[in-house]
Amino acid sequence: MALTDTEIRKLKATGTEYQKADRGGLVLVVRAKGEKFWRCELRIIEYLHG
Repeated sequence: MALTDTEIRKLKATGTEYQKADRGGLVLVVRAKGEKFWRCELRIIEYLHG
């Protein structure tokens, strides 16, 4: 499920870093002091043609 603007604004600092998953490998990271940034987590799958 996609994160909405309202949900993102409600995320607050908790004293520890945590992540909130969006869809398609996109993750919103909330740092201990309240900084927010997006991280794109990609998985590369190798296909061996043998």
